[in-house]
Amino acid sequence: MLWAACALLLTACAVLLASCAVGPPPAPPHPPAVPFDAASYRGFVVPRPLLPFHLQGAVQFRYRGEAQSGDMTLQALPGPAFRLELRAPLTGALALELRLADKRLLVIDYVNETWLAADNTPDVRMRLFDLDLTPDELLTLLTGRVGETRFAAGQGFLRPDGGEAEFRDGAVRQRFRLDAHGLPSQWVKEEGGAQVFRVDYREYLEQPQPQGPPLRLPRKVRLSVGQGPARLVVGVREFQPGAADGVANDLERLPAGAAHFAQGALPEPGR
Repeated sequence: MLWAACALLLTACAVLLASCAVGPPPAPPHPPAVPFDAASYRGFVVPRPLLPFHLQGAVQFRYRGEAQSGDMTLQALPGPAFRLELRAPLTGALALELRLADKRLLVIDYVNETWLAADNTPDVRMRLFDLDLTPDELLTLLTGRVGETRFAAGQGFLRPDGGEAEFRDGAVRQRFRLDAHGLPSQWVKEEGGAQVFRVDYREYLEQPQPQGPPLRLPRKVRLSVGQGPARLVVGVREFQPGAADGVANDLERLPAGAAHFAQGALPEPGR
């Protein structure tokens, strides 16, 4: 009996010593993810750009003088930088991939098995897309918002009735007509007193959010140059803020499936 009691005491001491042994501290718990708060993005001028995000929908634009259309997946990262994948309407096959950042752009043509990397300048954009749309302007087109830093730097102001807004990007004048929700119904870009393009926001969607009110976002957008047909048409089915995987601004590396593609050249001006 005495032996059994001693054995029990020794076992208890061993357990106690083991619990006091020095070891690596437990890993700190991961801080909880901060949910996206849509309340900060109700109006046209927002505290910071609405980035990152992921959207799905349909798009129509011109590339090398040819009309392109189909299903679109788009990722956007701070910068802003974008990665757009265009899939053929009938087969769903990947047709084009565009990566756009402030200084550079990359276009991967899966149909013709070519790729092109170039400076993201007005001349290059016009030669490739028949359209001069900067990354910041593309962000405004897709989200219907302008960051307050950019707005203030452009001496931006809202009309007293809240129905119009205006700011400048250097020599460019950006004018907006706002709807009853304070978001754009029309946007006109002017330079040297002449209209560069006009954007019509035809319809908005309300995307439910885990925190705050639904996020009101452009659903149907058309960009026109002069009296001709629209140069860019976007239809959005789903918009997820805070969802992007970081490849939008990778402008140096081709995907494995395009590694054997030939390098293309810019089309000649006016062609």
